[in-house]
Amino acid sequence: MVYEDKLYGERVRRFIGKIEDILYDAYRRMDAGREEQELTPLLPEEVNIYSWPQTWPDWGCGFAGEWRPEPCVEQTCIVVDERTGVVLVYHGGRFVREIQDPSAAFWAAVRGHDLPGARETEAWEALAPPPGR
Repeated sequence: MVYEDKLYGERVRRFIGKIEDILYDAYRRMDAGREEQELTPLLPEEVNIYSWPQTWPDWGCGFAGEWRPEPCVEQTCIVVDERTGVVLVYHGGRFVREIQDPSAAFWAAVRGHDLPGARETEAWEALAPPPGR
């Protein structure tokens, strides 16, 4: 039991550390957007976070570059400002993109736990077309 407590405790600390880093970044980004709109700062009760393990073909987690060419499972996190509707996407703890007006297709991909990699521009445009398109 002591071994399991130590093992689970370490897993929980690592997960919390990643979520903490993501939320810190998300709060900064969302507050900057709110400041531009002259809105009040973000409050914890206005934030929702969705998170799931997503499988990637390599250790790049959807980012370009030279990575170990073997499958990797990392958390995908979606952070939502419920007042403004802004959504921030993170793969493996790294920021992917901001979505101003998420489409039904985007939310279907979230429900399916299958978002495109950071560099899959065409797939992202299908899920979250740039403003004005």
